[in-house]
Amino acid sequence: MKRCLAAALAAFVLAGAGFAQTPPKVLSPYDIERFIKDIPGLMADLEAAGSDFDEEVAQSQDDPASFSPASLKSLLAKARTSAEVRRTLEKYNWDGRFWDVYYTIYVGVYVSMMDQALVQYPSPELKALVDPFRTSIHKDDHALVLRNLPRLLEVFEALDAED
Repeated sequence: MKRCLAAALAAFVLAGAGFAQTPPKVLSPYDIERFIKDIPGLMADLEAAGSDFDEEVAQSQDDPASFSPASLKSLLAKARTSAEVRRTLEKYNWDGRFWDVYYTIYVGVYVSMMDQALVQYPSPELKALVDPFRTSIHKDDHALVLRNLPRLLEVFEALDAED
């Protein structure tokens, strides 16, 4: 009886741990193409409407101790509540799913760039800061971002140049 209970408990813990560790898959190749096409105009319209959340996200990286998946999601959640932001997204035929796409692409690019830095300058501290981001997106999403990294970097660099 004790062995049966222990085996059931172990299976439950392992199944729960595996389930909790895998974030949902968000991106498709179409999402990447659409994001690349829409984001320059969308961000310009958001900024014109007084919502420069992209700049807020970039500034949040300045303090690595407080930059986390939770802090990034919090910034995006704040933008999500704005009626003006929703109207702008609708203009580009995006709905609330845009925020999941933006988060996943942004994190995929961030992790990819940090991984390149870690190859050149290995640091357990830096790796510890990056790992929570890595585990916050599905591995297939990260692979899709990697396949499109040069184009995504161009888009983010153009957005930075405009600020």
